[in-house]
Amino acid sequence: MNSGRSSHFLTGSPPEDVTRAVFSRMAPDYERNAILERASGERLLDMLALGPMDFVLDLGCGPGHLTRSIRARTGGKLVGVDASAGMVAQARWNARGQDITFLIKDAEHLDFEHGFHVLFCNSAFHWFSSPERVVGGCLRALRRGGWLGLQVPATRQWFTLARDVAAAAAIHPRTREVFSRFRNPIFALGSVEEYVSLFSGGGFDVHDAWLELETTRHTPKEAFALFQAMAGAAFFNPNCYGDGADGAFFADLAQVAGDVIATQTADDGLIDVTVQRLYLFAVKPLTV
Repeated sequence: MNSGRSSHFLTGSPPEDVTRAVFSRMAPDYERNAILERASGERLLDMLALGPMDFVLDLGCGPGHLTRSIRARTGGKLVGVDASAGMVAQARWNARGQDITFLIKDAEHLDFEHGFHVLFCNSAFHWFSSPERVVGGCLRALRRGGWLGLQVPATRQWFTLARDVAAAAAIHPRTREVFSRFRNPIFALGSVEEYVSLFSGGGFDVHDAWLELETTRHTPKEAFALFQAMAGAAFFNPNCYGDGADGAFFADLAQVAGDVIATQTADDGLIDVTVQRLYLFAVKPLTV
């Protein structure tokens, strides 16, 4: 199956274990900073309308903030998985006593067999290195007739602040040389149709999928925290650059990001942050 991945995913992306390590370092602050991702995840849960005893898999659970929200909605078996050991440790601590199982597991190597009524994946799919393999694992994890609910920042316009920081870093005299070697680990397809084809080709019946442009207003400090939460594992990941990405470079890159945010801040002291999000709902056919 050709999902169109090669035209939108830059080759030579960093090793998966390094990206996991970056997320582990982000774990203590991620729940506080990822306010937009939490809001979109809560909306996704509302649309999934979980049953009172549904078995649910939270794929890419992070520190477990939305997994705990799932527990409040259903009393069934609940498992959260994440490739980052730091995120899983944070999730276990935050959810102690709530009867949730958290596992360190790559999305590309899911080994669940027909165990869940619902698979929930919020703001994680763009970090997976082998999307086709992930889709296959998701299909196996679900029972026949089980639902997948996905929300992910999508297309090459997924996060305008990241786009603008990248453009500025590419020409700034203190960052342009090292940034010219930036290898983007983020997976993005070009259209809703391509995402539908990816999941349909993996065996799902896609019932609905659409893009939404989300614009919210924030203080510069909040905007920088959102930039770190949404794109930090790419922009501040040394192995996305090759040689020369040292502490001085990352300090300069953070300054460039701060300058971009300052330039875009309006007279009222707030900045518009725009994210393009894909929502996708699919079912495992009864005949699979």
